[in-house]
Amino acid sequence: MSQLDDNGESFYEYAMELFSDAGHVATSTPVFSNHSPERFLYFDNRQDLSITPEQRQMFTSFNNISRLFKANGRAFFSINLLATKETRSQVARDIHSMIHPYVEARGTICLFRFEDEYLFSFIGFALQCILSDWYRISDDDLIVLEKLDIANMSIKKGKDYFLDMIYMFARYYYLKAQPSDYDLLPIDFLSNSDYDGTDWDELNKIAEDILTAPQREYGSDYVDYGATISPTRIDLSAELDLMLLDLDDEEDNPFGEDTALEGDDLYTDKYYDETQDGQPDEYEYDDVDPEIFRDPVLMVKWLEKNNS
Repeated sequence: MSQLDDNGESFYEYAMELFSDAGHVATSTPVFSNHSPERFLYFDNRQDLSITPEQRQMFTSFNNISRLFKANGRAFFSINLLATKETRSQVARDIHSMIHPYVEARGTICLFRFEDEYLFSFIGFALQCILSDWYRISDDDLIVLEKLDIANMSIKKGKDYFLDMIYMFARYYYLKAQPSDYDLLPIDFLSNSDYDGTDWDELNKIAEDILTAPQREYGSDYVDYGATISPTRIDLSAELDLMLLDLDDEEDNPFGEDTALEGDDLYTDKYYDETQDGQPDEYEYDDVDPEIFRDPVLMVKWLEKNNS
């Protein structure tokens, strides 16, 4: 692999060799190399674009942008970042999101370089910006080359090729579907964890820790996709009430030992008690709000109150 300089002027050579060694391109010569942000946006692409003051301010956060090659509606770029380590991933996303609409390609793939590391960034085919992990620039880039190998990509359709590359490089939290409440706290969670009256705040904290694991793992490099779960506090009280109801049914049936109907004899139903003359006491629960019997959450709270 090519040796890199401190200002990133030779990064495009490294990027071209990377794609060439992986079988994606047969030439080592890019379409153009090391253009400034102004030249790239105003002269290399659409002439009718309108840049906002906020976007213009972003010109100071990158340089040496090179268009490597284009194939089947996908354009490849290398870009040198002028950011801090704490902001590099977010800045890469913002830059890619800014330039994508102007390059007239259905899909764009950017290699962003920061100091001695780089990442892949993908936008297109109805997908917002998706980032890879950061990889160290080296002469022996076997991990990246194994993933980037053209044998891992479909070459029949541009979209399939693009999606295959995303599948190989995207950070895991972009690909992982939003977990359900029962994934966070399975139905047997309370019984398996020796539940002893843990309050809702503690249980919500457990669920929140699971949801926010990527933020803690990536730290300042974490960049949300937009549809990804927000790290705000999550209220699972209703679901946990239902779990408690199931647990109570397993451990202690407050209405007696029998829990199932036997034949057509309604008097064996667990919700009835026998009077001395063998007839059900129809008025035992008349003082209970009927809404309690229709709402499992209210039922749990009513049971807890009466059992105590």
